[in-house]
Amino acid sequence: MFLIVPSLFKNKKSKDNKKETEGSLPEEQELLMQSLEGNIANIKKRTGNSSDMVIRYIKIGERAAIQAAVIYIDGIVDNQSIQELLVDTMMKDDVFSEPITPQNAFTLLKEDVVGIGDIAILHTWSEVFPA
Repeated sequence: MFLIVPSLFKNKKSKDNKKETEGSLPEEQELLMQSLEGNIANIKKRTGNSSDMVIRYIKIGERAAIQAAVIYIDGIVDNQSIQELLVDTMMKDDVFSEPITPQNAFTLLKEDVVGIGDIAILHTWSEVFPA
């Protein structure tokens, strides 16, 4: 699961990356992976492994321990606010209105933790890195 602000990432694809290979989708239409590590590796690749990008690995909920990552750009976002208002909160069970599971995690994060701003489930890399 990712909480991503797509507009913070610059699309650093070269023209060669935009070429379609026979029998495959264009890179922009590729689906996100089920693997957290695979998605993070792809984000690093697409952002040129930017030194400003901060990746915080966390477990959502004390009992459920759902693997997740919070990704943001250092200098644009206040690190202390991210830690106190988002990361620390997501790691506790008592902030959720019901027991958190992999099936309801996104809904509970949206309703109980991230009440401000827009969050959405993204399915393709073109949603993560709009042109």
